Amino acid sequence: MKATNISSSKEDLIKQEIYSQMLVFNMLQSIQNEAEEDIDQSNYKYKMRINSNMTIGYIKKYMMIIFLEEDLEKRAELYQRLHQKILKHIIPIRPNRKYDRKKVTRNKHHINKRLSF
Repeated sequence: MKATNISSSKEDLIKQEIYSQMLVFNMLQSIQNEAEEDIDQSNYKYKMRINSNMTIGYIKKYMMIIFLEEDLEKRAELYQRLHQKILKHIIPIRPNRKYDRKKVTRNKHHINKRLSF
């Protein structure tokens, strides 16, 4: 969650940033784990998991709207829509890969064109 990018210089503010990042990461993991339980693994050759990058993007886009909604039924409906959007982006876990992945040191996309970060 970009914990290395801390913008504060005072100790209390640094702690506050770290704690807030931990809170957001825990929320992200909770939502992601809940969504992974709904994946029907029998339809796929490999075990599937939720794409974390897309989950982060959707949470950044929709979570504040869900938190600010006063009507509980509408809030539940918005959360269910978020859940369905997250479930559309699943990726396989391929064990025993034959070739190592090539790591690119430069960014593939310009910072304004990325989906989540």
